[in-house]
Amino acid sequence: MEYHFHEDRDRPGVFVFYEAWRSQADLDAHLDLPHLRDFRERRMEFLETDLEISFLTMHSPYGHRPS
Repeated sequence: MEYHFHEDRDRPGVFVFYEAWRSQADLDAHLDLPHLRDFRERRMEFLETDLEISFLTMHSPYGHRPS
């Protein structure tokens, strides 16, 4: 549903990806795509440190914009 790409202002080269998925099944299907499976297997060829992944539970409604 959403995908955002950020770079840390104080640590150039440190990136954060924020993604919102409709369901766990949609995320699982995405992560099972061949190019993502290949990246996971080869990621340390491209990264200086390994990925840190956090899975969050959204408690506010999607698309909600406070007035």
